[in-house]
Amino acid sequence: MKQIPTWIITVLAFVFITNACTKDKISTTVNSNDSVTIVKNASPGCLATVLSASQLLNTKSLTINGKINEKDFETMRDSMPNLHIIDLSVTQIEACKGLFFAKYLANTIPNYSFTQKHITSLTLPNTITRIDDYAFSISLIDSTIVIPSSVTSIGNYAFDFCRNLTTMTIPSSVKILPTGIFDGCIKLRSVTIPSTLTTIGASAFFDCSALSSITIPSSVKSIDSYAFENCNGLKSVYVGSTIPINLNSANDVFANIPTNSILYVPKGSKAAYQAAAQWSAFSTIVEQ
Repeated sequence: MKQIPTWIITVLAFVFITNACTKDKISTTVNSNDSVTIVKNASPGCLATVLSASQLLNTKSLTINGKINEKDFETMRDSMPNLHIIDLSVTQIEACKGLFFAKYLANTIPNYSFTQKHITSLTLPNTITRIDDYAFSISLIDSTIVIPSSVTSIGNYAFDFCRNLTTMTIPSSVKILPTGIFDGCIKLRSVTIPSTLTTIGASAFFDCSALSSITIPSSVKSIDSYAFENCNGLKSVYVGSTIPINLNSANDVFANIPTNSILYVPKGSKAAYQAAAQWSAFSTIVEQ
């Protein structure tokens, strides 16, 4: 038999030790059919072993009080098929290490946490600071998710192809809308952008066909390629800056939006927008 390399055994042992589950003080409360589960004094990485097979299968509503880590997000995503209501409001997210030197940060919604999960209600802890890449990618999020004001960073494609997402408010603590954050969110009608935002990333709103209006505050200094491409329901764009954002290095920022879409600009800036790359493509520019 071929011997397993020593370094692999070392890595696996290290991961096991650092992510060891302590179940002594954990308690669970469930209703008669295991559809509502409350976990108290949760310990990081323990969710899969604390809950019974019936609870994993049948839980529709889960409240966690205590500490969790990336392994618990994996359990919620992959091992709880009927879980749709999640309350993490009194949960602390701990750092942990994965295989092959992967590291998961504390106070972070890890990448792929809720990928392809049907979520009717999700309450996030107000201690999180990051939402990582693809965290909610292809999820069936009913209506919206409240992003806590503690969040300062959102990863690329964090909400892409969330086809039931209708509204979103970006907290003022976030400065950058990353690449593809709402790519393919075909029911997204309204997004509130804070006056502190500086960057709208590439394909941020690509294919958001239900988006009818967007306000770009004067704080935004950069818009990347394809940011609003195929937003074919976009009727009005409001910009706050008297100086047009330079789009010379960006491709097709407003490609395939309606030809009658109206660009609203500050008083005294219409001529500047009529002369600016890509902004000049709006047939109707109105000062206000």
